[in-house]
Amino acid sequence: MDEENRVLLRRIFVLATEALEIAQEEAIEGQSPWLEAAGYAACAEGLAAAAEDLARVVAVIRIAAEVRRPPQSPTP
Repeated sequence: MDEENRVLLRRIFVLATEALEIAQEEAIEGQSPWLEAAGYAACAEGLAAAAEDLARVVAVIRIAAEVRRPPQSPTP
């Protein structure tokens, strides 16, 4: 894999890290003993949104890694 492709994939992994950090913030907030039902629901929604974002980023990583792989010679 050439350096340009590595840089691209590393940048995409930054997006994955950001989604995980947001999910962590929501999960931590959801542990608060002072939340009411609406607060827990809001944290759950934020957590779900972060998980969806992460799933999208993972899909992009998979596509980028697959597309950018050099062609393999057929095996007999």
